[in-house]
Amino acid sequence: GGMFDKEYIHCVYAGSFYKDIRNPEYMLKVFSSLRNKRIILHLYSAGCADLINKYEGYGNIQAKGYISQGELQRLYSSCDFLIGVGNAINDFLPSKTYEYISLRRPIIFFNPKGFGNKVLEQYPHSLQIADDTSIEKAVTLFEDFVSNEKGRTISVEDLNEIYACNTTSNIKSILLKGLN
Repeated sequence: GGMFDKEYIHCVYAGSFYKDIRNPEYMLKVFSSLRNKRIILHLYSAGCADLINKYEGYGNIQAKGYISQGELQRLYSSCDFLIGVGNAINDFLPSKTYEYISLRRPIIFFNPKGFGNKVLEQYPHSLQIADDTSIEKAVTLFEDFVSNEKGRTISVEDLNEIYACNTTSNIKSILLKGLN
């Protein structure tokens, strides 16, 4: 899939933003502060438009609005990094985490302080940044991760091994045990 031009490093976020539950401001601050101007954030999102408009002027943040699931799958398979914003509600693990992991690309999550993503912790090509990290430190973590992880994917075998307890057959056996 040659949808993205290879001169740049393409990061994709798709989904909704909410001021209280999933606020993009910290992520936008980090992207707007990157020293490497070849890293671009493509937002296929809705919500918090005023905030996004404020940051679009930085040039490496591009808001595109929602697109179809089919188009999104094509973008996912040609981008370099998948971007997530964690929820400020503890029991609420976004299904996006599993969707992203199944794409086998490097993942970067920006989380509200104290809300790390446990499922993502086991994924070797992931970076989580808490929003109480200084912007300067976040930029360094982010840029180091990007230079180390660009182009990496994880094999299906390794993925199945790491998430053995999340496979369909295992979840089915847990459900059946619960029913007996």
